[in-house]
Amino acid sequence: MRRWPRRRPPGVPPTARARRGATAAIAGTDAAAVDHRSTGGSAAKPVGTVWFGWATPSGVTTDMRLFAGDRAAVRAAAVHHALHTLHTLLT
Repeated sequence: MRRWPRRRPPGVPPTARARRGATAAIAGTDAAAVDHRSTGGSAAKPVGTVWFGWATPSGVTTDMRLFAGDRAAVRAAAVHHALHTLHTLLT
């Protein structure tokens, strides 16, 4: 997994974790995908780009992924990646 130090998703996970007294927190950007309100992504943020952040007792990890598919497929893949990575970071 790559670390992307310059960018974190909204709802910065360390703050969320501290405010709630949680063991871990996850944050992610909106899944960029074509829908009825949008014509698609851009060169800097292609359709399917999602940024993630996890805060755990061992620190903060960030990641960016590019998923294929329509809005529902991108969302499903993003949720799977976020939860799978959290499980990996906690075990």
